[in-house]
Amino acid sequence: MSTEQAEAPVSEQHRIATGTIAIQASRIVSLLSLVGVATVIGRTYSLSKFGVYGLTLSFAGYVLFVQGSIESAAVREIARSHTQEERDRAFTTTVFAYVAVGALAALVIAGLGNAILGVFHVPRDLRDEARLGMAGLALVTFVGWPLTVFQNVFHATQRFALAAVIDTIAYTVFAALMLVLVLAVEAPLWIVITVGGSIPLITGLVALRPFLRQTLRFRVRRETTSRAYVRHYLSFSGAVFLSAVTDIVIYSIDRTVLAAFRSVATVGLYEAAVRPQQVIRMLQGTLVVTVLPSSSRYVAEGDHSRLREMLLRGTRYVLAATLPITVTFMVLSHDIIEVWLGSRYTPAATALTIFVGSWLLGANLGVAGSMLWAAGRTRAQVTYSWLVAAVNLGLSIWFTSMWGLNGVVIGTTAAYAVGFPLFMYYVLDAFPVGLRAFVREAWLPTYSTAALLAVALIALNRLVDLSPAPVLLVTGALAALAYWAAFYFVWLRPDERLFFRNLARGFLARR
Repeated sequence: MSTEQAEAPVSEQHRIATGTIAIQASRIVSLLSLVGVATVIGRTYSLSKFGVYGLTLSFAGYVLFVQGSIESAAVREIARSHTQEERDRAFTTTVFAYVAVGALAALVIAGLGNAILGVFHVPRDLRDEARLGMAGLALVTFVGWPLTVFQNVFHATQRFALAAVIDTIAYTVFAALMLVLVLAVEAPLWIVITVGGSIPLITGLVALRPFLRQTLRFRVRRETTSRAYVRHYLSFSGAVFLSAVTDIVIYSIDRTVLAAFRSVATVGLYEAAVRPQQVIRMLQGTLVVTVLPSSSRYVAEGDHSRLREMLLRGTRYVLAATLPITVTFMVLSHDIIEVWLGSRYTPAATALTIFVGSWLLGANLGVAGSMLWAAGRTRAQVTYSWLVAAVNLGLSIWFTSMWGLNGVVIGTTAAYAVGFPLFMYYVLDAFPVGLRAFVREAWLPTYSTAALLAVALIALNRLVDLSPAPVLLVTGALAALAYWAAFYFVWLRPDERLFFRNLARGFLARR
């Protein structure tokens, strides 16, 4: 084997890791923006007004999965394109797909959303604001979705650093707009709702200039596509759609179920439970964004060795990144909510602990799930997703009728636990990895360290008052750092520690 061949996996790992870190840095800004906006709105608005804000935006979430299905197909097809003809064909098909589904989504939000809104117990003085907000969401959806194709190109061509910069700028602009609207000009609620759903629009506008200035060209040329290619494109996108639609049942419909059984004020409490959960979800999503384009190439090349390495190492690293944050949220949920939103939201503390707990298993799904899509295991993904969604819907309705807010989050967490064995069966069947290897390399190092952290935090919480904001922030930061330090020195192999040291040196050298 030549030196170049031996160094190829290391170079590939370095490129993927560098891209992941760049995106992770941008997502930190994104998270701070989203949490900051939610904090300001939660502390400024009444529970009912905050609940209406969350409820109306959830209708945009009902259709957002459609955009995700097109995005997955776009990244996959553009990543596989080598000639100008192939690039134009993938780009053209993606643009047409976004325009079509964007128009349909806008109609659903404006029409069906407004019709369903009348069923819920929305206070009379907020009904007109909610309806106008729905119309605004429809408009920004129709205009914004097609523009996201520019960001899709950067992900597909693995220009992750540029994509990260675009995301950083977009979320910063979004947060600034929202804070000005809520705090400075005290804008009507419908305007705040409209801007609250404008992130795809802002991202597309920010990405437009670097897209037009790049060397690699992508053009809309209708003659490059064909019915056969559109069927191929839509077959994959449709499978992703069938899987992604379950996000509505698992997350967005929770608000609808709560609004049906309880008041919109309870939906406001739900926002306090769901936002921290979304922090972990976004973190996990950021860590696996490079997996689909990379594993798609490995599958096409039949590179089973790299697929196995990506699955085991990727899952282990994602677990190591998310578990300390998950455990901290679970143990310190009451203090976190009180410091974040105030004492009137502390009734949601138990719901936060349960909801965030779903990521104890859910963090395993990111790397393996993306690799299943790359391997063409679409039926497995759709079957698993619908199993979780069906169990979640049934349990959430049943439990919400008895226990309210806690019931709806128990339904979600229990559904993931029920579906997890089936998911692991599909993963082990698709890739050259055994269960023992998974337990030894991915689960034992991460979960054992997380268990020790949980015990330490529980003991500390009983001995020390962690409710002051500075104490809580320092405790959370030290908990994560302690976990990562233990993971680095105890569980990483020498070659992995060397890899991370070289990666850190490379970033510091660029400063």
